[in-house]
Amino acid sequence: AIVIYLASAGGIARSSPEIAAMRYSLALRLDPELAPARLAFADAFEQQDRAEDAVEVLQEIQATSPWRSEALIRQAWLLNGIDRPGEALVAADQALASSRRRDIAVAVADLNRINGNHERARKLYDEIIAADQKAGKPDWRVLFARANALKAGGAWTAAESDAVEALALEPDRPEIQNFLGYGWVERNEHVEQGLALIRRAAAARPDQGYIVDSLGWAYYRLGKYPEAVAELERATGLSP
Repeated sequence: AIVIYLASAGGIARSSPEIAAMRYSLALRLDPELAPARLAFADAFEQQDRAEDAVEVLQEIQATSPWRSEALIRQAWLLNGIDRPGEALVAADQALASSRRRDIAVAVADLNRINGNHERARKLYDEIIAADQKAGKPDWRVLFARANALKAGGAWTAAESDAVEALALEPDRPEIQNFLGYGWVERNEHVEQGLALIRRAAAARPDQGYIVDSLGWAYYRLGKYPEAVAELERATGLSP
């Protein structure tokens, strides 16, 4: 406990991850099964861009440990970050088998979505959203994530419904405004309303090229070509 305190006190784990790693390593020499120290040790490695070392440390957490699911989901994100998506998804599934905790389920759904497993992601989001609704605690983040999975899977109408619900919960979120506005403009539906949403998003995030690009495309679809050219050129400057 003293060694872990010395590794963490005064923000040393953030300011000097190498020293923190050394001290967490010492704590594990004293108690190899101390899972919180192993998780912190992995964090220190991650801060040093040593993802593979972090994964190895996490893999040592025993299957019977109450920290096992946390270790597995961290492994999954680390593996995904070093371009090992197959192994990442295996670790994610193991984490979910170990614990049906909501944050674990959301992380597994997100990993599947960003790796193109849209149907698997949608099913997981369905379960989470159903539980949220039962608890009376809708979450715009999960609704928006499912909207993205549905759109990528070709189910725009369902995606639109989720985006509208997410926007009702968080009306000032630029990412939702852009998603819904672009979806409408792209399909030539509610174009003026879509343009208004994208304008709001661009005003809030003027440095985001993908949002400015949406604004240019909306102007183009409305036949406002000089405005379209200006915004599309600005978008290429922001995101070449």
